[in-house]
Amino acid sequence: MKVESVRAIAGANIYSHQPVIVARLDLEKLKDKRSCDVADFNNRLLEKFPGLREHFCQCERAGGFVERLEEGTYFNHVVEHIAVEMLAQAGFERRDVKLCGANEQDVSRAVIKTTVGETARFLIEVAAEIVEAILEKKSYAFEEKIIEAKIIATDAELGARERALIEAAEKRGIPWMRTNENSLIQLGYGKNLCFVSAAGSDEIVRSADTSASDKDETERRATSDSASAVIERLYPAGTPSRIPIVAITGTNGKTTVTRMTAHILLETSLNVGAATTDGILFNGESIFSGDTTGPASAKKILGDKSVDIAVLETARGGILRRGLGWDWADVGVVTNITEDHIGQDGIESVADLVKIKALVAERVRENGMLVLNADDAESANLINRPAVRQIKKKIVYFALSEENPIIKKHSETGETVYFVRDNLICEKRGAEILPIVETTAIPATMNGTADFQIQNAMAAIATTRALGLPPEKISNALGSFQGEAHNPGRNNLYRVGAGYVLVDYGHNTDGFAAICRMARRWTGKTVTAIIGLPGDRDNRIIEEAARVAARGFDRVIITEEVNPRGRAPGEMAKLLCDAIERENPGESCEIVPDEIEAFSKALAQMRKNEVVVMFYRQLNLILEILAENRAVPVSSFDETVGVG
Repeated sequence: MKVESVRAIAGANIYSHQPVIVARLDLEKLKDKRSCDVADFNNRLLEKFPGLREHFCQCERAGGFVERLEEGTYFNHVVEHIAVEMLAQAGFERRDVKLCGANEQDVSRAVIKTTVGETARFLIEVAAEIVEAILEKKSYAFEEKIIEAKIIATDAELGARERALIEAAEKRGIPWMRTNENSLIQLGYGKNLCFVSAAGSDEIVRSADTSASDKDETERRATSDSASAVIERLYPAGTPSRIPIVAITGTNGKTTVTRMTAHILLETSLNVGAATTDGILFNGESIFSGDTTGPASAKKILGDKSVDIAVLETARGGILRRGLGWDWADVGVVTNITEDHIGQDGIESVADLVKIKALVAERVRENGMLVLNADDAESANLINRPAVRQIKKKIVYFALSEENPIIKKHSETGETVYFVRDNLICEKRGAEILPIVETTAIPATMNGTADFQIQNAMAAIATTRALGLPPEKISNALGSFQGEAHNPGRNNLYRVGAGYVLVDYGHNTDGFAAICRMARRWTGKTVTAIIGLPGDRDNRIIEEAARVAARGFDRVIITEEVNPRGRAPGEMAKLLCDAIERENPGESCEIVPDEIEAFSKALAQMRKNEVVVMFYRQLNLILEILAENRAVPVSSFDETVGVG
């Protein structure tokens, strides 16, 4: 048995809403074996760790783990229990360390719920070594490892005073985070944050009107003060510690909804911090480039005193690997959940994706708002998950048609819904219908032909209405939301010579299908699509995406990533092209592995009224080529007609 990796997740995650340690194990020869399959293993284990006899395990009585051992349990589960027992021997209370109840079908993971991350990280590796030693009937001085664990805990874990301060903050509902700067603890979010650090037997309290890096900050010692008194001084009764948080997730559309929401909020006097796939925005201006959809970026925004409201795109990868960077959201949005990343990171089905993305819905605060897509079954059904229903919250649905059954049923109960009627996005609350904006007045919808952008706009409208913005401000903001300026790389249209180029980040079946639906509404246009998919996707997903492209585009050019992600060179392109030819034998399918070469070639061959749809991977290089060809951003074709 080998430990391949161990990571600490500080925020709510797919295993627990509390901090956890997750170890990835290579069980080697033990992969298909249980504890009862190895002669005398159980006896030798219990002889080493008699405390395991008192462990609970999927029952409410001590001794449950011994029953599991005798019945036969997988060795990742054994590792979990040994680590928990050793943490107890290192001096941590049972309430600080618990098993997480992770899915036992995944025998390659060991998961422990604990706040003592560094110590648990060390001991879970020790636990794996102990299993190997018992199996090989070798001695193992685990007592020395307990001493080492105590030393790690002294250096890395919270002290008694810090813990007391945190517990006092939690009783008041004040969020907190550990920082890496001088053992600082951040209390609160955004404009309402302050810092506390431990210095010997005293607390150094940094006042709420200064930042941790401010050289002129005020420091004062709170010697012999109780933790609750420190918290009360920093946050007197009625003093806010939070800022509004909007969390947006989904398979497609989450970046656009995040950008739209942040753009609309510029109509207020609030300072808006937003995290997106392409970077961090402050009041609409990019201050950091890169994929910032994980918890570290969320914490960066929430740790900035200049931020009044946070809009956080929250992607699968960050949730899966590091959990959330915040405790509760005021508004949660799930745009849709469809097949994507199947075959990657242990994701084998849409149900796996639902479990990951549902975390955002689960962490909407009491009386907060959850915005769901009634046109998407998985998004709409999130409300039926017990962990989502556990916290009372307001549910808002949106759909393209008011005849959508979920919309009709929800509306009949007097709840709020959004839909399109006569090209108007409308809000219905009870019997009252309030027009918000015409679909054709939103440039992102390309004169109303992009139904997916209408859905994205409804999600942003529902979110900003929940935050109290009036319809006229929302309408004005959406009317000024220009693709290439405010939503680069998402359904951006350019006029190039006698033809057009559409630049989009579509990288899955539904992304291709959305553009195909839009293209069918264009009159007199020949459409060439340049597509490629990551190599770590399941073959079935790749072939389905290719079939969608074959049905929706007149001509397809296939590209490949430089990193084939485990596939042989040319394998992905051949899979796509073969599937296209099977779906439509008359389809023109050409393979040009380099996407820049493919794009340049398509532009050189462009005919009058042809539209080249570039599903890009390297946006900056694509934009450079467009600039060289004197491309002009436009929001629609002159002859495009809207949808009813």
